[in-house]
Amino acid sequence: MSNTNQKTGATAETRERQRLLFPEAVRSVFTLLTSITIAYVFYQMTDDRILFIFYCLYPALVLLILNSTWNLLDCWTAYAEVATSLASERATWKVLEEDLYKNATWLNTGPLRNLCILEKKIHHSTTSTNNNKNSDDDDDTTDDDDKPVFLFVHGSMARMGQYAALMKLVAAKGFNYVTYDFFGMGRSPKPENSQAYTTAALHSDLLCVYEYTCKMYPKRPVIVVGHSYGCCLTLKLCMTLNDPLEDTGSLLSPGALVLLGAYRWNSLTAKSKSMVKLFSLPLWCLRIIRPFLSAGFKSRAFSPASLNNPSLKSLMDYADAVSGANLFHVVQPFYCSSGTQLMKISELEQFTAPPTFLVTGEHDKIAVVEEAEKLGKLLRSSSKGVTIVKAAGHQVMEEQPDRVYEILELATRACIHVSTK
Repeated sequence: MSNTNQKTGATAETRERQRLLFPEAVRSVFTLLTSITIAYVFYQMTDDRILFIFYCLYPALVLLILNSTWNLLDCWTAYAEVATSLASERATWKVLEEDLYKNATWLNTGPLRNLCILEKKIHHSTTSTNNNKNSDDDDDTTDDDDKPVFLFVHGSMARMGQYAALMKLVAAKGFNYVTYDFFGMGRSPKPENSQAYTTAALHSDLLCVYEYTCKMYPKRPVIVVGHSYGCCLTLKLCMTLNDPLEDTGSLLSPGALVLLGAYRWNSLTAKSKSMVKLFSLPLWCLRIIRPFLSAGFKSRAFSPASLNNPSLKSLMDYADAVSGANLFHVVQPFYCSSGTQLMKISELEQFTAPPTFLVTGEHDKIAVVEEAEKLGKLLRSSSKGVTIVKAAGHQVMEEQPDRVYEILELATRACIHVSTK
């Protein structure tokens, strides 16, 4: 990618943010010391002979010190956060992403809004001897025009790299796929604009990516694979495409859905309300408590078997490398917005989704199995059941990619069956 140092993996955006924050951080120290000095001088000048008006300056001096302290906390926590993010970029690049992102490009979805997108196009030879060979050619000359293409949608504050193992299996079987990093996540840009990370904005991005996928593969059904929060966006996408009041042109609904670690979008739960309150705290406060927010994520996201499996060490290393990558000027508006969204039961019951396959890990502590089962019942006949994957947690596509790929194969058969009706 043009904005990424190909040797270290550090992005130009993060390096520039660090460069700009350092003088601000130094200046904040000077400002606080100056405020304390002024307050001390006025305190020493005050005695019985000084007019009472001088006492009126004390509240202003206290406010000056408090404001300077706030600015100090904001600047230095921001600088530390960017330093952590820069280290994370280098670590993820070394562990996995150097090879993954080498063919990534940009997709414009709006003014000053570009997404890091990765597309794998498989060249199918017309001869049977070369039928399974892979190529990065831009021209897709397959004679199998009905073969589905996969669109992978990651979860909250995640990145496309979490689909790496599954995408490798898909490509090995001759399927095309498209995936991307949400705006503000992975290696997509992260400007300081809170409105850029709302659910509505991310849903609009997904609609653009879906439209791009349909245009690139006009004769192929699209199977959308969503994970966690990505499942919610995927269902919302289908609702939008089926809504006659929405202007989506001639876009058809996906041929099938595969929802991993799925749950219902519900802002009425105590968990959602608590999340909104938590992430409404000042940014500097959230940055300070980051270790507490991140603590235990691996134990909740991965199964005990995965955590103790030596063959999955690289996966655990990647999970550690990803930790700390997200910036709170993105995290805060994202969770405050997603926590206020509501996907009503009536909407799901009245909605006719494509054939939908739900997959969840038996040890998933983030989106428990019961959540997927409830969602499956709401989708009625569209649901093809819930597959519970043994020895897997919330990151089921990373822990058991072979098992998840079996479900993707079922989706391709259901998708082809629907497309030929």
